[in-house]
Amino acid sequence: MAKVDITEDLFVELMNNPKEPKDDLAGYPWEIVAKMLSNQVKQGNVRDISVFENRIATPKDDGGFNWGETSQGKDFWQVVLGGGPLTLKTKTFYEKNERTMPIYEYMLDAIKGIDFDGAIKGFPHEVVAMMMAEQWNQGNAPNLEVFEKNAQNSRGDGGFNWNISPEGDGFWIPVIDDENWALFYEKYPKENATPSLKKNISVKEFMKVNKTALQDLEKRDKKVFDLTVTLLTQLQLLEDRQKAPKPKAKKKTKKKTTKPTPKPAVEEVLDFDEDDLDFATGGKIDLQDLDF
Repeated sequence: MAKVDITEDLFVELMNNPKEPKDDLAGYPWEIVAKMLSNQVKQGNVRDISVFENRIATPKDDGGFNWGETSQGKDFWQVVLGGGPLTLKTKTFYEKNERTMPIYEYMLDAIKGIDFDGAIKGFPHEVVAMMMAEQWNQGNAPNLEVFEKNAQNSRGDGGFNWNISPEGDGFWIPVIDDENWALFYEKYPKENATPSLKKNISVKEFMKVNKTALQDLEKRDKKVFDLTVTLLTQLQLLEDRQKAPKPKAKKKTKKKTTKPTPKPAVEEVLDFDEDDLDFATGGKIDLQDLDF
């Protein structure tokens, strides 16, 4: 999919305009409006939203743009700007256009370091930033308190309607209602993310949970992967030492005049599964070690 064509000045203009599009554009997300304004300029006209608010299908000669002369094509705009339910229009639009990520990045920077309260207490910043991006996209001013009062607040309540967002309600229901952060990060992975350890989790369990992330890390950044391997190796050895049975305390005996015969040193043996990890025998983790 191609990213939404949105120039920096247009982005700033729309960010500073919290009012919802009106008249013929009433109800339309800002990302669709931005694409219309971009086509308007590309075809030689001055950017003017009122042209489309007065008449949504305004052609090029009247200050708008000709649908058939765009990269999206006439059939695309007939669905997006024609009759029919808004859910069909937004679905058609986002099948060819990704979410405008600069909006999300702007929101993420704006809420940096903020501890959320109320209904979104404990929500990851990335999730809240995306909620606020869609809040703005659907014509509302970005407002964190709207979601702190109710994470499910709809467009009419100052939030956003899940079913006309780029992701759809099939995404937002489990993310917001069930707090399924894994689903969110599956669609919007953190940049340069590396696997992180959880509390009270064994190294083996960590390997299983983060199998895919470790495989991706090795392909993306071998140096960081090797450092992670070294850390995991040390943690595994430490964990097995802690699990090893402690020797029973010996009872004190009276000293004898004759010296006891020294016993041969016993090498410490750590318990590893043969089919588990190479590094148990001094090697390193590789992709085969992650095949649980």
